[in-house]
Amino acid sequence: MSLLLLIAACSGRCPDGTSPDDARAAAILDLSGAPDAPICFGARDHSVITADGVLLLDASMDDPSAAARVLHLLAHRGPAPPPGPGCVEASLTQEAEAWALELRARARMGLPADRYPFELSFRQSDDIGLIARWLREHPDGAGHVDAVGAGIARRCGPQTTGSRR
Repeated sequence: MSLLLLIAACSGRCPDGTSPDDARAAAILDLSGAPDAPICFGARDHSVITADGVLLLDASMDDPSAAARVLHLLAHRGPAPPPGPGCVEASLTQEAEAWALELRARARMGLPADRYPFELSFRQSDDIGLIARWLREHPDGAGHVDAVGAGIARRCGPQTTGSRR
């Protein structure tokens, strides 16, 4: 599907409070190097990808930051680990890998390492485990990071694991 058709398709799929901006979406996708994806813009606390693959981006983000965020969000197009034993750890690893894509892109684009609480530490170490630990230790999020850990815990259900002290 051509980029213009895909972006235009978003106009009928943008939820209330968001709207398409074809020119900006094309520029962000080009900057990110990501494949075509429908994008809607609006005032949002956190940019997300919907179940049907529409990217809902905070309209106030600058284009390079939005391009990096697109890479993160598109990493979530695949299936999530199934609920049950091991789901939380697998999900945290998957989420940390998506964050790593975004943070590496932010570094490549010369953006400051100050948007996310773990960004500077990650740039210094390139340790995906650092991100997973932060998400585990801050399930309710902080500093432009939403409640990823809490959402994972809800989706995965009760876990049976030994003590991790």
